[in-house]
Amino acid sequence: MKKLLFLGLFFVSALCARADFAINLGAGMLYLPNGTTPQPTGTLVQLLASTTDNVFTLPTPGSFTGGSSDDVVLASFTVGSPGTAAQPITINFASFPNLSVGDFLLLRWYPTLPVGTASPAAGTPFGQFRVDIIENFSTIPWQVPADGSINDLNFLTMSLGGTRPESDGRASLVVTAIPEPSSVALVGVALAGLVGFARRRKA
Repeated sequence: MKKLLFLGLFFVSALCARADFAINLGAGMLYLPNGTTPQPTGTLVQLLASTTDNVFTLPTPGSFTGGSSDDVVLASFTVGSPGTAAQPITINFASFPNLSVGDFLLLRWYPTLPVGTASPAAGTPFGQFRVDIIENFSTIPWQVPADGSINDLNFLTMSLGGTRPESDGRASLVVTAIPEPSSVALVGVALAGLVGFARRRKA
């Protein structure tokens, strides 16, 4: 009886141990918007997943995921030395119930935000990267790997011996607010009025 109980506990613990995956993530070079100054030490890098549609919503003021219902931040970490980050990440599927093997992964970095920032503000610069091929000493593409696996995943520009141009590491995007529906409607009315005015003048 004790032997059966021990075997049962062993299998349960084995199943629990396989309820996660590990990624040794490397990133660099990451740059400020000017494309030449490395991202400062202590600033924010994130690994995100799209759990339903494999489409990533851009961040908005107050939300790193743009209020998306299916995008999740799997890990937030820091640039260790200027422009580079090396971070071991362990993800437990139980912590992200909608996460599945094969979901797209995305690297996003914020060169002006310190780690621990609750959310981005309007005008905050950021960069992002993902690709479906395996490259730069990675062992997986930018997708959620198999349960229980240990993986290497890297974004590396040419200056670090990788294949990506330095421009890929530039924080070339900016957090912008989504226009309110009423604002969009007003713009539409204004455009319609201008078109009507132009037609009347032409006639």
